[in-house]
Formats: sequence, C-alpha cells, structure tokens
Amino acid sequence: MTKVFAYARFVNLLVLHRKNSQDKEFEGCDEILCFISEASSSGKRIRYTDLVQFVEFGTGPTVLRKCNLLVDRGFIKIGPSEADKREKVISLSRKGINFLIERGNLMRQAVKESDH
Repeated sequence: MTKVFAYARFVNLLVLHRKNSQDKEFEGCDEILCFISEASSSGKRIRYTDLVQFVEFGTGPTVLRKCNLLVDRGFIKIGPSEADKREKVISLSRKGINFLIERGNLMRQAVKESDH
C-alpha cells in the first residue's frame, strides 16, 4: 500500500464536501474568499475589477452575483475606500474569516490523517 499524500487527501475532502453540499449557488465563492484574504493580507485594496481581472472568477456579472451572495450571507463587506469615496472596497467579515479558518482545519485534518 502506498502513502496517501496530504495534498491529495485535502483536495479529495474538498471535492467530497462540494459534492455533498446542497448549496450549488455557493460554488466558487470559497475561491473568491481566499483571493480576498491573500491579497488584503499584503495590504492591497480589493475591488470588483480585481476579481474580474483574476480570470478564474468569471465575467463581471458573475463576479457581481457571487459578491452579492457573499454579502447577503455575511462573508464579506463592501464599503467606500478611504482614499476615494467613489471606489468600493471588498473585505472579509468575521464570518468569512471563520470560514477560512474552518477550511484550514480541514486541511490540517487531511495532513494529520495522511501522516499515519
């Protein structure tokens, strides 16, 4: 029997989680949350155009629809930029941060299980 690699187990757990999810509308939103988290951790202000330019998230209307869903569910906040009040800036809410923490726990579980 060969060893199961942690990354393989993690990806398989995510796929299984998505398959078992009844919430198809949320599909792809976790990637948006990860992008916002990573970019904002380096001090970057995140705007709709940043998400649209990052090819994986889809067209402008798709990004807007997903962001509206994330706002409605409390995962992100959208507000005016301090630098330019006309500009809308996207940030993670506490719920969005907790979601990423839960995903991190899932990843740690995958690593732990694959080490045995």
